[in-house]
Amino acid sequence: IGSVSENIRQLTKLIDFRINDNSFNGTIPDAIKLCQELEILDFSHNDLSGTLPSGLFKLSTLQYFYLRANSFTGSISEDIGQLTKLNHLWVDENKFNGTIPNSIGLCQDLEKLHLQESGLHGTLPDGLYDLINLQDLYL
Repeated sequence: IGSVSENIRQLTKLIDFRINDNSFNGTIPDAIKLCQELEILDFSHNDLSGTLPSGLFKLSTLQYFYLRANSFTGSISEDIGQLTKLNHLWVDENKFNGTIPNSIGLCQDLEKLHLQESGLHGTLPDGLYDLINLQDLYL
């Protein structure tokens, strides 16, 4: 189908962006950080790859974040803790490396966290136990 264009920066009022279950490839452009009203971002079940751009962690209104079933690599930044309104985070079935960031504990509204088959390893960070609203944890 193609990739997500840098022109995403023009959609500054976008609240819900779902391209799940397609054949998009390439990377997520850092320009997504300009979509400051995003609440739902679903890139699940595509052919996306590369590392997560730092701009993703600037989306302070993001509540539902789905990256499952792609080929993302690299680590998940400690900046994930800036997504304090996050309710669902699904990054399972990817090729990440590194550990679960301790700052995940700052995402106090998080109810569903899916990390299985993500490539992450190591011990569970103390911050994980701060997620008092967590209902689903898949490792």
